[in-house]
Amino acid sequence: MEDEDLKFGPNGGLVFCMEYLMENTDWLKEVVGEELDEDYIILDCPGQIELYTHMNVIKKLVELLHGLDF
Repeated sequence: MEDEDLKFGPNGGLVFCMEYLMENTDWLKEVVGEELDEDYIILDCPGQIELYTHMNVIKKLVELLHGLDF
């Protein structure tokens, strides 16, 4: 997917990416669920307030990671 095709601005691009990630949680579970002794996940949260005030994708992501014992 190229940005020229989707015509998203910076905020729309972040919203799209977070929604896409949450629609593909099987991939995320596979990547973070590998057998490693000590894993860390660092979330650098963007400053776009839309991801926190108008949507619940960040909350769902944290709940998903918590359910995977992160």
